[in-house]
Amino acid sequence: MKKNVIKERKESDTCICEGCISMDEFEEACCLLGQHTASVIPREHVLAMARNMDLNKDGQIDFNEFLETFRIVDQFGRDLVARRASEDSSVVDA
Repeated sequence: MKKNVIKERKESDTCICEGCISMDEFEEACCLLGQHTASVIPREHVLAMARNMDLNKDGQIDFNEFLETFRIVDQFGRDLVARRASEDSSVVDA
């Protein structure tokens, strides 16, 4: 899969060398990822993700915004797992 994505990337006009990507480039990357993972994310969901990742609302997602988004999602996931574990233990204790 990695080789296919790299091949597609080389053939693409998208350049992320500048340290940020546009909303259109993010959409293109999600479509490319979907082709290689047999999953489809609806366009409106991709655009909503891109808008939410663009923290300073300049129409681009820079590397720091990208990292911050995944930090937030990771923390949310950890909190959710901890909450479920706490709920499960309270059910067992009852």
